[in-house]
Amino acid sequence: MKVMIVDDHAGVRNMIRQLLAAPGDSFVECSTGEEAVKMARDFKPDYVTMDVRLPDLSGLQAARAIRGIHPPSRVIIVTSYDQPFLRQTASEVGAIAYVLKDNLAELRSVLIGGSIPPPQSSSASGQELDSTQTINPANQASQAGSTTVPTDPLIQAGVKPVTPTPSHAGLPLRVLIVEDSANDCELIVRQLKRCGFIPQVKRVDTGPGLRRALEQYLWDIIITDHNLPTFSGAEALALIRDIGLNTPTLCVTGSADPAKIREVLNAGAGALISKDDLTPLCAAVTSALSRREPFTHRRKLNHESEHQTSRLRQAQEALRQSEERYRQLLELSLDAIFVHHDGIITSVNSAGVELLGAKKAEDLVGKHVLDFVHPDSREAAGGQIQRVCDTGRPAPALEQKLLRLDGTVFDAEVAVDAIIDRGRKGYLVVARDVAARKVAEAAQRESQARKSAMLESALDAIVTIDQEGTIFEWNPAAEKMFGYRRAAVLGKELAVNARAAMPKGGFLTINTERVTVDSEHALRNPEARIGELVCLTVQDTGCGIPAEILPRIFEPFFTTKNVGKGTGLGLATVFGIVSQHHGWIEVESRKGEGTAVRVFLPACERSAASADKEQGRITLRRGSGTILLVEDEIALRGLTRILLEEYGYRALEAGSGVEALLVWEGQQGRIDLLFTDMILPDGITGRDLAKQLKARKPDLKVIYTSGYALDLEGTGFILREGLNFLQKPSKAEKIIQAVQDLLGE
Repeated sequence: MKVMIVDDHAGVRNMIRQLLAAPGDSFVECSTGEEAVKMARDFKPDYVTMDVRLPDLSGLQAARAIRGIHPPSRVIIVTSYDQPFLRQTASEVGAIAYVLKDNLAELRSVLIGGSIPPPQSSSASGQELDSTQTINPANQASQAGSTTVPTDPLIQAGVKPVTPTPSHAGLPLRVLIVEDSANDCELIVRQLKRCGFIPQVKRVDTGPGLRRALEQYLWDIIITDHNLPTFSGAEALALIRDIGLNTPTLCVTGSADPAKIREVLNAGAGALISKDDLTPLCAAVTSALSRREPFTHRRKLNHESEHQTSRLRQAQEALRQSEERYRQLLELSLDAIFVHHDGIITSVNSAGVELLGAKKAEDLVGKHVLDFVHPDSREAAGGQIQRVCDTGRPAPALEQKLLRLDGTVFDAEVAVDAIIDRGRKGYLVVARDVAARKVAEAAQRESQARKSAMLESALDAIVTIDQEGTIFEWNPAAEKMFGYRRAAVLGKELAVNARAAMPKGGFLTINTERVTVDSEHALRNPEARIGELVCLTVQDTGCGIPAEILPRIFEPFFTTKNVGKGTGLGLATVFGIVSQHHGWIEVESRKGEGTAVRVFLPACERSAASADKEQGRITLRRGSGTILLVEDEIALRGLTRILLEEYGYRALEAGSGVEALLVWEGQQGRIDLLFTDMILPDGITGRDLAKQLKARKPDLKVIYTSGYALDLEGTGFILREGLNFLQKPSKAEKIIQAVQDLLGE
């Protein structure tokens, strides 16, 4: 049997489905009339339970449409409204019954009671046996008329014979058979088919199996064997009675023992039928179905109906509370929230009323949502909704121009998602006024521009570095002093981030190339500039950047690292450096596949080699060796370490003489050169440190540094500028040249 359940309340649909569930049945559920009409074309239901009040079409309109599409469908109206005109209209559209929701138990009686004509065709089939065919009613009547019900007490126990009527022809019958013999079960099913029933059968042969079957479905009739290997028919009847069911129960037996006959009859069997002659089974089943209580076939069904009604009320109360919480959340939100169906606003919170310049929600409800979108942004707004439809995922926030009721234009950030509201599909729109943020961003940009201008024009070297050695400010004077360009700082920072994205290893590719940016490229990125540029690409095969985080990676202090693991200034520094050089950055990333960062900078008219030659720079080669770098100034120590590592050296850092001795012990003397400041904290000077270490390794090379004029006259301690001594500040070339000279490279 194919059943369609149409109701806009999921709890009601679920209860109806549980009430009607039977082996072999198929169900579909619909929450709107339009959905049900569309579904009926392919599903072709045998029965339709139809609510009257639905979000779109009324249930009566939907019932008429379904009957027009598939005339054999039997429609049962299920509603909370007991009104004569509704009953009359239901009858006019072809409904076969009118059931109130506070008595849903009546549904099974409507389907099983002989007074309701069954469908002309049915897809019902036994769960364990083959599907059955409807027998011609005329033939049934003929067969039924010739049936003789024996009067032997073994065959009939006080049951008045009832001849099957044509109204029972083709009736789906849910039968629970308690029988250990599959052959005997098949004989019972064949006899039921001969009577014109369409049996939907489940066979059990144990007490636990019987209990599970009784709890799983509502059965129309139970047929039990008198004697089973593990328990008896009387015990089966007692279990049915203990559970509280009054489902008609018949007993079949292969024994003629009078004591056993009395036992099962006293236990509540409606009839006892011999397995040797199952002919009376048809009359016994028909009699049992005709004598059952109106609208119920369980003693506990009224109680269960009350329980189901209570559950329905509880579900309705839970739904009411959920909707109340939903409304409270809407009202508490500082963002404007609108819900619209097919473009028509159906609800709006207080923030939305205020945002659009209305006095009350009624001023906005019923209007089209695009009435409040500026013509310049309507295409983008439509694109957001289309994206939600295509992907089934929320459309990310997009800046749009909106209109207030008085026509005022303002900028807002708008996000869209799909929702189900009152059983209908709609869209949730969240909008936030960004005017204040734009003012703050403009002030921040102006402040950054003033700061950049100050850094660019300063005669002093300005370098800002954190405790991890990450540089996030580096002006031209610092370039001149240290001979270390900002582009190198930029590349290092991007490489550090790429490495962090590959904790289990991977490939890091760094590439530079000269590119020509055309107008098509410029259209894709508003920051792009047409012309000849140099592109630095840093690409990794790491974990990638989630789409929701990608727009924020260049924000100052934004970091995804744990507390204390990152400052959130590294990529912000890269962005600042690139912007100062009139360039821009493009990032492509896929979660789980990796990230590619492309930095575009204006191309120079001359090569770096010719520029170095004009400035008299010396081209230095890469070296090797381990250097102990002792410097108490964190920023300077970090810069020097970066420089040494750039030229191939392994640099070990220490902030004092005591730390340096600990590092030395850890390396067991595997250090080629000591690079130390003369004045150090902790009471050990650079000279004292060198003496102690040279006592342990006489061939240790030493370079001293200092920012002060040293009075060494009469000490016998000889320092030679550029050889074993460097006056702070020193250019990068001079530092590397001194290191390579001492190491003989």
